[in-house]
Amino acid sequence: MPENFAIFNSPDLGEIGEWMYDRFCQWLQAGCLVGNEGAGVIDRAERLVGEFIQTRPHFISIATTDPHDFIAKLMAGTRLGIPMFLGNPRWGTLEWAEVTRLTAQVQPQHQHLILIPTGG
Repeated sequence: MPENFAIFNSPDLGEIGEWMYDRFCQWLQAGCLVGNEGAGVIDRAERLVGEFIQTRPHFISIATTDPHDFIAKLMAGTRLGIPMFLGNPRWGTLEWAEVTRLTAQVQPQHQHLILIPTGG
């Protein structure tokens, strides 16, 4: 089996989050995703993990044009199993109102949920 794939025999979602976080770290350390700036992204992700543990957000909205910020938030949310909503920083009031409506339906059992708007 290629090393990029894994089979999970355990229903423990925490293990999946840690595995995904570790894979992101490996890719960043290897120079993938953001070139030689991977260590900074990992540091940012670690700070966000600490922040999210303290604040316990209901979900994370990721709407940024900064690839470092995007990856760090995705890593932190994935590691902790926090539901995430991928948004567009250029959206207006109507789009963000819809995000608010949709994310109000997110429940604690929705670990590792990633909402991706498709526009159709």
